[in-house]
Amino acid sequence: MHSSVENGLSEQDGVPVVRLADKDLSFEAAVDLVTSCIAQLVARGQPHLLLDVRGVGFLSPTLGERLDMVRRWAKAADGRLRVALVMPVHFFDAENIGVISAGNLGLAGQVFLDEVGAMRWLQDERAADLRRAEWPPEP
Repeated sequence: MHSSVENGLSEQDGVPVVRLADKDLSFEAAVDLVTSCIAQLVARGQPHLLLDVRGVGFLSPTLGERLDMVRRWAKAADGRLRVALVMPVHFFDAENIGVISAGNLGLAGQVFLDEVGAMRWLQDERAADLRRAEWPPEP
């Protein structure tokens, strides 16, 4: 099952999805919107979010903007949400500064250039969570 709501929360294969597709949305407004969605998901006990920002019109965030963004998202997630971020290629940072910083702040996440890879990663992480929950295995 797949549904899409521009600039809102939808669901795909049981995973919450936020697709930012408003070319007029500012970076600050996008961060606010995602922070709110993260807080809602955490309140519902949802452990995953697929965030697709390929449809935004703003320029690639600066290092300072990225760090502020991950600080806000990490605080909202409170260590209870994993984020797969799908971004346009010109946003990609080969050094993964944002991913590393997010992890250091307690926000598990990874970046992708396509939704298929992002969904696969979330599903793999979910399967790993379930295996850990069943540890130790039954004799």
